[in-house]
Amino acid sequence: MKSTTPLSLMPTTPVAMFDIWKVGIMAFELWSTSLSTITMRQHLWQTQPFFSPKMMQENQRMVTENSRPA
Repeated sequence: MKSTTPLSLMPTTPVAMFDIWKVGIMAFELWSTSLSTITMRQHLWQTQPFFSPKMMQENQRMVTENSRPA
C-alpha cells in the first residue's frame, strides 16, 4: 500500500517563500496603483467640465482600457 503525504499549504523552501513575498508585493502595488488612479479620476470628474478636452481625453482612455481583450 502506498503512503501519500498531504500537500502542505506552508512553503518549505526559501524560493517558495520568496515567491509568496513577490505575490504579496505585486498585490500591494496593484491595490495602491488602482486606488490612486480611481482617486485621480474622481477628482477630475469633480473639478473639470464634462466636455473639456482634458476630460474627453481621460474618458476615452477609460473606455479603451476597459475594452481591451484579456
